[in-house]
Amino acid sequence: MLEQIQSFSNSSSAIVTALAGVVVILITALVKALEFYDSHFVHKRYKRLKELRSDRVVESPFTTYLDDAIQLEGFHIASGIRASSVKAAALLKLAQLGLWDRKQIRQVAKYLVITPENPTPFIRIRHSDVIGAWGGMLVAMIFMAVGAILGIAVMLKAGPPYGFFIGLCLVFTFTCGSALFATGYNEYKNAKRFEQYLSAHPETFLPPQNRESTAE
Repeated sequence: MLEQIQSFSNSSSAIVTALAGVVVILITALVKALEFYDSHFVHKRYKRLKELRSDRVVESPFTTYLDDAIQLEGFHIASGIRASSVKAAALLKLAQLGLWDRKQIRQVAKYLVITPENPTPFIRIRHSDVIGAWGGMLVAMIFMAVGAILGIAVMLKAGPPYGFFIGLCLVFTFTCGSALFATGYNEYKNAKRFEQYLSAHPETFLPPQNRESTAE
């Protein structure tokens, strides 16, 4: 009976290790796919727009449209954010303030909203965003706990020296996976902090003349 339990435990550890390896391979493949998309689609579109603009010498509404498209595509390449001209200007304003890094600005962009009724950018956090953020954090904590338990179990059962390294790889893999699940929560918390900043500094996105009148 004891031998059967040990055999089942070893096979389970092998399965978990294989699954962890698959997760690492999938993450690596995803990163390479994103790099391929950037190099073959995003940059290619930018070059085509530049070539198209260079063929137009006479100024016209279409050339103005091309200039705007080139500027927005360049902004997309530099920031990783696809946005309207108004939203891009607002995000550039945040970058000029120097209070947030590029990653935080990308996170804020998800919640930054501009509407025809309210052209001044504001933060909009829906109930679904809150549920998704906390749900992702819960899954991340469970995922990390499972990884720690399995990693320690493999270390104890497989023994040194291979058990330690296999267990450590398991813990590392599950930790990376939990970080992916927690991404939504981190974005949500960053948006909440920025919402508090806007409440304390409502003049952030106002034109200079409106800021002076607000200050008075």
